[in-house]
Amino acid sequence: MATKDTSLLTSPVGTIQFMAATNPVTDSKTGREAYSINLAFDVKKDAKWLVQIHDINEAKVVTADTYRGKSDAIKALLATGKARVEAKSNFKPTVYDKDGVEMEEAPMFFADSVGTAQMIVQPYYGDKGGTINLVGIIIHSITSPEGSGDGTDRETRLAQLREAVANATKG
Repeated sequence: MATKDTSLLTSPVGTIQFMAATNPVTDSKTGREAYSINLAFDVKKDAKWLVQIHDINEAKVVTADTYRGKSDAIKALLATGKARVEAKSNFKPTVYDKDGVEMEEAPMFFADSVGTAQMIVQPYYGDKGGTINLVGIIIHSITSPEGSGDGTDRETRLAQLREAVANATKG
């Protein structure tokens, strides 16, 4: 993919691995805060899109062959034929539901939630390389733990955290 032109990309539907769309997280390498989404894609089914972004330096496609981390959970995911792609932004992305309605706040998400990221490719100077800036997120479905309601409001999440702390400190 030529990165000399700014391009708008919408990812295929992927499984949400990590999402910080309401509150930014601090990057451990740079110390800067950023909004972020990390999606897992099927290497075979989404091959054409993964090839499009392969040459962009900051948004490397992470596969079982290229992963250098220590997380057994990520290694296991990648071993199933998945690839991970991350998009970041210094600005809060707009979050939409599957019908295109803007959401005021991104919901809590759990394993098997699926979404799409809207991104702008911004090239570096030269022949190749660049960064992918997160512009928007479309939530296609959210999976919540069984028996927890929808798990999206702050009171529900606070109650879950209090219960977890209480259980952890019993003894």
